[in-house]
Order: sequence, then C-alpha cells, then structure tokens
Amino acid sequence: MDKEDIRIIDLLSLALRRWRSTFAITFLASIAAIIISLSIPNQYKSFTVISSTDSTINQSGSAFGGLGTLGNALGLNFSEVDDAKVAKAIEILKSQNFILSFIKKYNLEPMLLAVKGYDPKKNQLVYDKAIFDNEKNQWGKNFFGRIFVPNDEMLYERFSGMLIVDSETKRNFINISITFFTPSDSKKILTDLMFELDKFLREKQQKISEMSVKSLVEKINQTSDQSLKTTYFAILEEYIKEQDLASTSYEHIFTVIEPPTLPISKSLPLRSLIVIFTFLIAFFLSALVSVTIPENIYRKLPRIIRS
Repeated sequence: MDKEDIRIIDLLSLALRRWRSTFAITFLASIAAIIISLSIPNQYKSFTVISSTDSTINQSGSAFGGLGTLGNALGLNFSEVDDAKVAKAIEILKSQNFILSFIKKYNLEPMLLAVKGYDPKKNQLVYDKAIFDNEKNQWGKNFFGRIFVPNDEMLYERFSGMLIVDSETKRNFINISITFFTPSDSKKILTDLMFELDKFLREKQQKISEMSVKSLVEKINQTSDQSLKTTYFAILEEYIKEQDLASTSYEHIFTVIEPPTLPISKSLPLRSLIVIFTFLIAFFLSALVSVTIPENIYRKLPRIIRS
C-alpha cells in the first residue's frame, strides 16, 4: 500500500471520527435554508403565446404576385418575411423606450419598486413604506428626509427581470411571460402589455402605409402611362385596405394563440431546490473543513459540533 492510499484512509478515518461536526453544520445550514426559503414570497407566472398574422400587408406581396415585386421595386415596404416580423416585435417588446412608456402609462412604478410581497389575509400587496407609502399614495423618505425618486434605469431593470420572451423562429411563435407576486396582477400586467404591443405595431404599420400611399399618389400624378397608373391604383387599393384593417382590427399584426393565463400554482421560489443545494454544499464544505482543520483548533470548537 503506497503513501497516497494511506493518506486517503487517514482522511476517511478522520472524517468518520469528526462526523458530528459535519452533521451539525449541515443540519444547521439546512434549517437556515428552510427558514430563508419560507420567508421568500411566492411569485406567479402568467404566459401567452402569439404568432405573426398572415393577413398583414407585409405578406400580401406574395398574395398578388407581380404587384408585390413591383411594390418592392418602388421602394415600398411590401414583403417582409415572418421571421423578420417576429424578430422586430421581440426587439420592440424588450426595448427600453417601449417598456418605460408602458410602465408610466399604467402607473406601475410603485408596484415594481416598492412591493415586497402579498398578504393573503388582507388580500392586498405589501409595500415597503421606506420606498412607497401606499396609504398616503406617496414615495417614502430616506434617513436624511429626501424623497425616493425612481429613475428609468431602475424601472427598466426591474421590469426586464419580470419579463421573459422566448421566440420559436421556425414556427414564428413568441412565448411571453410576466412573473409577479399575485396571479391576478401578473395576468393583468401581461394582458395590458400585449394590448399596448399590438397597438404600437398597428400604429407603426399605419404610418408606413400612409407614407406608401403618399408616395404612390405622387407617382400616379407624375406618370402618363395608363397601364402603369392601373398598376399603381391596384397597389394603392391594397394599402388603403391595410390602413382600414390596422385602424379597426385587433390582433392585426399578430395572432394570440394562447391568451394570458391566470396562474394557479407558484413559479417561484423553488424552495426544494434551495434546501437541496444548501444541504449538498454545506455537507461538502463541512466535511472538507472537518478533515483539514488542525486538532488543536478543532478541540476549541463548541462541543455540540465536535466529536
């Protein structure tokens, strides 16, 4: 038996003699993990699934063949592929300008920055009064008497932490979810968010259509070729239809496959994983310490955690 084998056997023997310290530290760490995990408030995830709508003018170029090709040749935004539309919708949804405008329109600042949990007995959100006093409906003051003022960076980071956007580009699906302290609030925030996204995209499409219509009218007035005028008028008719649809039709840009859900069970925190990982880490570290700590120091430890 070589020296390395003897060294391993000695370490195992020492670990067995000092098993109480390993057990005590692991036990205390696990109890602490249970207490901490129970103190973390539940959060609930509402999700929705959307896809690009086939009826938009971006796809209509392929629907009437040569007109779409001619529209592109004229510099009109006539045939954007589904992947590009989905990618553009995702970037808009995650953009700072869009998120901040949404937060301020629906007055979500206190909910995002001051809410620290939910009181089921009173059926109301629990606010950190040092940040926001919901009874007085005003921002709190710090030790020096200065009023807490939320900034855009804080709001954007907090909301981005609640928002998850997962795209399935092959099927042109977008999975969107919001996580918050109550099921009803998470669903409402997500519902309002999707409404504003659809509205933003429709208004943007209307502006593009209006510019295209203006450009086509100018080209019609400038040409004397009757056959070309006929083609221009056909394209113009499609853009006018698109404007009408964009102004009156909800889900014009994308279709809601799964509307925002009302979550039944919590999504966070994952208490069992917190406890399991704490147990494993504490066991490993305590076992490592128990075999490496010198005997003279080990004997000075409290009797409850040493052999």
